[in-house]
Amino acid sequence: MQLDVLTLDDFELRSKTVLLRVDINSPVDLATKAIKDDTRIQRCLPTIRELAEKGARVVVLAHQGDPLDYQNFTSLEQHARSLSRLLGREVAFLDDVAGPAARERIRRLRDGEILLLENVRIHTEETIIFEEEVNLSPAEQAKTYIVRNLAPLADLYVCDAFAAAHRSEPTLVAFQELLPSAAGRLFEEELRALTAVKANPERPCLFVLGGAKILDAFKMMRVALESGAADGVLTAGLTGQIMLLAAGGKRSLPPGQEPDAVRGAGQGTPGPLRRPSALPPGCGGGGRWGAPGVRTGGTAGGRDHRGRGAPHSGRLRGAHRRSQDHLRQRASRSL
Repeated sequence: MQLDVLTLDDFELRSKTVLLRVDINSPVDLATKAIKDDTRIQRCLPTIRELAEKGARVVVLAHQGDPLDYQNFTSLEQHARSLSRLLGREVAFLDDVAGPAARERIRRLRDGEILLLENVRIHTEETIIFEEEVNLSPAEQAKTYIVRNLAPLADLYVCDAFAAAHRSEPTLVAFQELLPSAAGRLFEEELRALTAVKANPERPCLFVLGGAKILDAFKMMRVALESGAADGVLTAGLTGQIMLLAAGGKRSLPPGQEPDAVRGAGQGTPGPLRRPSALPPGCGGGGRWGAPGVRTGGTAGGRDHRGRGAPHSGRLRGAHRRSQDHLRQRASRSL
């Protein structure tokens, strides 16, 4: 299947400095901050390995958590150790993203070397609040700090962060404004699979949606059902819990252990999802949502439901509250 994107096959890589954006955002133990599941790290290995083996000078950009998801907002130093172990070759780590130390270290890279820079979300321009509240275009984001400082040092930008590709953040959308760009192997694989499902799905086609990013799931439901790509949708995980609660069902998690988006839903308090009348019967967790004529609501871009964390300044706390109010309004409209 021919994809309408450039891949690693389209570029000469030897001695080229490549900025590689990956998604290695991993669940961490809240007590020790150690990575609990390295699945995403393993998934990006083929692209990193291929670039290094073909003689590229590889600069890896990634994030872990977010100020709004403060318990998972950590350094990427342990990610570099995991990458080194899994690749069987050194992945250097630098506690800087685009400052003088990072720029100098990138200039000194040799063919085949790999450098992982610090969590890009230590910079405000990469955070979810900035994305939602400031809402810059890709061209405007090309003028932000990270892109402005790193783009002149690179020959090629490669995006392999498929799981974060729905975000409009500088390291995901702005380097393409300034540099030749390509999809990494994981991105290419996922795009091929989605293109095949969308263009010629086997019938009946049933989508299974779960996970914690509820608004993203709502958006996907709408697209999948209205486009005809799916005949029905099964909801599971936290998405299924929300659907169950919105339809008048009961929690299956002990009180007090639900994420913020679940707590209060279906009760007398103004929770984020309070319109079960807008949902078809049987749409709870494990229920089929997609009977003929059923249409779902959607949002203009998904947002992580999580609002955890302890912002350190009054300004950030205010922005956090505003973003959560905005989230609740959008979730309510979605249903």
